[in-house]
Amino acid sequence: MTKRDIYEPAVQYAKEWLNQKLGRLDDIPSELQNTIANLCYKFAIQQINLEANPNGWPIDIFKTSKLSDGLLTYIKDSNFLINVMNDLPDLINEYRRVLITKGRKEIDLFTFTFLCMWKYRIPNVPDKTYLRLKIETILRRKKIDEIPNLYRLMFSK
Repeated sequence: MTKRDIYEPAVQYAKEWLNQKLGRLDDIPSELQNTIANLCYKFAIQQINLEANPNGWPIDIFKTSKLSDGLLTYIKDSNFLINVMNDLPDLINEYRRVLITKGRKEIDLFTFTFLCMWKYRIPNVPDKTYLRLKIETILRRKKIDEIPNLYRLMFSK
C-alpha cells in the first residue's frame, strides 16, 4: 500500500481516537505501536463507512466473488475490531504497568502475546505454548494486512 492508498479521513479519525483513549504510544515498542495504529485505522474506516451509510450494506462484503463469503468475513472482522477497540484502553494501561514494574522477559512476552492476538490474529492465544505461537506467527507472516510505519505517519504531521 502506498501513501496515496491511505484514506486520510481514517488516519485523522484513528489519530484522534488514539489521542483520546491511549495517548501517545512512544513508550511502546514500534512493532506494537504500528499494529495498534493499524487496528485504529481499520476501525476508523469501518466507522466512517457506517456513518456514511447507516442502513446500507457494507461495501466490504462485495470484495469477494461469493456474497456469503464477503458477509462472513465482514462480520468476523467487524466483531474482531469492535472487541479489540473496546478492550484496548484497559489492555494498554496494563501493558504500561508491566513496562514499569517487570523485567525485559515479561515485557517481551506481553508484547509477543499482543502481537499474536492483534497482528497475526491467532485464535486462543492464552491456550497455546510459546513454541506453538512462534510457529503460527511464521506461518501467518504473509497474511499480515498492515500499513508499514502508520503510527509514525500519523504523528509526524
